[in-house]
Amino acid sequence: MTDIVIHVHVRVIYNVIIAQMSFLLKLLWIGELCVGYASLSSLDLARELVQPVPRERRRAEFEGWDFFESHGDLIKDAWKEFGVADARLRDISSGVSIEELIEPKLARAIASVRADPSTAKESAVTSLFNASSAYCTNS
Repeated sequence: MTDIVIHVHVRVIYNVIIAQMSFLLKLLWIGELCVGYASLSSLDLARELVQPVPRERRRAEFEGWDFFESHGDLIKDAWKEFGVADARLRDISSGVSIEELIEPKLARAIASVRADPSTAKESAVTSLFNASSAYCTNS
């Protein structure tokens, strides 16, 4: 049992080192192309991160923790830079409802499923969902 635990820890450490080396090499490459690091934004750097690949199926609550430990501040800065599509999303206590923030056609389909659930109605919702536009209306 101890051998398995040691093997898992060694594999995790190895993966972390490889991921960080890969990220640093990308930074060097991008930095040269962009005439230095000053021209790179947090969002640009975050987009270059290589996300950890989930491997475990059981007891994996902390899998990938080292990625977020190492890159957490960069990811937070990138989210700030990326912003939100609708300023009302910044304050969840503003009293705005979910239906006000998503496309009206999608909101009606969701309300229909809630009122009378069926596979056909769920499929109708799924067909309307588009990650680029579903979260916020253009009003």
